[in-house]
Amino acid sequence: SAQGQGALFMSNEVSGISEAGIYSVAYKIPTILSIIQSVFANAWSISAIKEFDKDDTDGFIGKTYKLYICCSIMVSSGILLMNIPLSRFLYKKDFFEAWRYVPLILFGCLLNGFSQFLSSLFIAIKRTKEIVVSTMFGAAINVVLSLVLIYSFGTIGAAIALLVGYFICWIYREHSLKKYLKMKMNSRALYLNVSIVFVQAIFATFYNNILIQLIFVILILLINKKSIRSIIKDVLRIIKKSEIKNKNEIDI
Repeated sequence: SAQGQGALFMSNEVSGISEAGIYSVAYKIPTILSIIQSVFANAWSISAIKEFDKDDTDGFIGKTYKLYICCSIMVSSGILLMNIPLSRFLYKKDFFEAWRYVPLILFGCLLNGFSQFLSSLFIAIKRTKEIVVSTMFGAAINVVLSLVLIYSFGTIGAAIALLVGYFICWIYREHSLKKYLKMKMNSRALYLNVSIVFVQAIFATFYNNILIQLIFVILILLINKKSIRSIIKDVLRIIKKSEIKNKNEIDI
């Protein structure tokens, strides 16, 4: 993303090529989440335009957003749990310390994914200006904070600046969208999930302990058990429809 490239450039200029290289390598693990979110976002963008209803009468938009958040949160929490093992596997010895930057970058990517989801809705209501404004605002915050935080905290400051930039962009879009769409969504549950993963990311950065990480994963699973059941039901329904369709094609 543009913000990610900006943070990398700042890190290179302030901390040096070596630190910037480690920061760049750290993106490998968060990219796992970004790919999953991008696949969903691309599929969702079509549905968002076709199924758009400013009153969200049947709750389709809110339900889809909820399921998207639930899946993203669980994947993020799982990646944080497996951060060290994945880092040992993906990073060479000289770059292993990149694991420390993964949690905050990952959390930033999580928020960026939420922003991507909302951008499809702005396109559906033909308010693309909101996308441009929120992106530029988030990027500006990222650049300013990068200059301050990298000097103060080193490369980890770039990860913090990136996170804040994505957070500002997401919150801006969340707030702006309420003027055009009455989404049926439990905001408290959303912010609770995000807060838990944020705390998990902080622990994973400064006090990495697999037992503590496992507790966070279990907590998230318990909080989202209803959404998980709903996801499982939807998947089983899709599989069943696919099997019936294949059977009918064979019979023909």
